[in-house]
Amino acid sequence: MELLSKYDTFLAAHLHKHANKGSGNVNFLSSTVCNELINLLGRKVLSAIVAEVRRAKYYSISVDSTPDVSHTDQLCLTIRYVLPEGPVKRFLTFVPLLNHTGKEIADVVRDFLQTNKIPISDCRGQSYDNASNMSGKYRGIQAHLKSHCEFAEFVPCMAHSLNLIGTCAAECCTAAVTLFGIVQRLYVYLMKSTYRWRKHRDAPKHMPIINCLSDTRWSARADAVEALANGFQQNITVLDDLAMDEHPPPPPPPPPPPPPP
Repeated sequence: MELLSKYDTFLAAHLHKHANKGSGNVNFLSSTVCNELINLLGRKVLSAIVAEVRRAKYYSISVDSTPDVSHTDQLCLTIRYVLPEGPVKRFLTFVPLLNHTGKEIADVVRDFLQTNKIPISDCRGQSYDNASNMSGKYRGIQAHLKSHCEFAEFVPCMAHSLNLIGTCAAECCTAAVTLFGIVQRLYVYLMKSTYRWRKHRDAPKHMPIINCLSDTRWSARADAVEALANGFQQNITVLDDLAMDEHPPPPPPPPPPPPPP
């Protein structure tokens, strides 16, 4: 609510007037009311997007899943269509996944489209990663959806395809395998300790932060290597400091005893 109030003078005035009132005053700022407002706004936005899709008629879809903080796999459903102003891409919803088979994911997508009265027969494209449950020729989601709409052409994700090609090409070069291995081990070494990561982050200004190598985006490897190369000397300094912290030099030997009188 505070974030929205920065862009809404009426809401900002309401918060300023009622947010700090004591108990016994109705301010409609409880978590229950705020969640209800968020749900209402979400349904309103979704209905507007669905109305746009119906006017555009033809569309393409893209889905992917990732676990949330509660370790529940959430399926992200996005849709692309063309308006007179040009093509647009909209996020539609998150759907909890209990099964990761191509049929299960296809059923989830079809149920959502049917619930919102978006005809599957108007789907003209679908794009996913190269996992077998997504792009499988016979049991992937693309095959199941194409059985309901033969015009829903499947286009594999270019970023994932490029990553597979780049990974296979790099594995043929021992020097490249060694380089990426060092970059990843350096990132893990710094990230596994809050002290080491803070030391790296608080290093000299404008030093690039080392990134993790992505399993799906080849460009992330370029970003990681570039960050290491551009801040090479600063990283050497940080590692030297950490080495001194973790393995301090031995104390100097005690002075010799004074000679006897």
